[in-house]
Amino acid sequence: GAGPILPLDASALVLDADDALTGKPPVLWAVEQLREALKARGIDVRVASRLDQTPPDSECILVGSRGSALARQALESAGASVADVPEALGLVRGQAGNRSVLLVCGSDVRGLVYGLLELADRVACSDEPSAVLGTLERTVEQPANPIRSVARLFSSDVEDKGWFYDKKFWQRYLTMLAAQRFNRFNLTLGLGYNAPRSVPD
Repeated sequence: GAGPILPLDASALVLDADDALTGKPPVLWAVEQLREALKARGIDVRVASRLDQTPPDSECILVGSRGSALARQALESAGASVADVPEALGLVRGQAGNRSVLLVCGSDVRGLVYGLLELADRVACSDEPSAVLGTLERTVEQPANPIRSVARLFSSDVEDKGWFYDKKFWQRYLTMLAAQRFNRFNLTLGLGYNAPRSVPD
């Protein structure tokens, strides 16, 4: 169910210290994406490693894998579950450690990354970002396809060198692919046949 909308300056992001997955580099990167999305909407979020490090009346975003004790508490209290399959995720409001939390849960590292990026996207696109945290509808998903791939072709030094050597472009582009849950990327180098003329084959 939905919890109350709490003051924006009383938000906290808790990375379950007892969960090994929350310390993995991809998860920490996705946490920063969420923090940046919140900050851009005027919400300053403090990061902690335990629930007892946060004010008891704060809006608490708990990050943990489906195997962590705190995540299990939140899921069980909400009558929800995250499937034990690759890349599954859950955004669920429940109770953990005797307090209300918004749980960002994943079955594995990628599931956690996708959950964090999903929440970041909802914050970025919402007219009322505080309402996203306070009244978020339950989301529990798993991939329909195990491989979700996209290819990008470099075929012209005139047309393609600009983006190929642009580090900021790659950061934005790869972040966008991760947020849209692509899990494969293929950079193709060679001759493109997008507008062939007099090609007999």
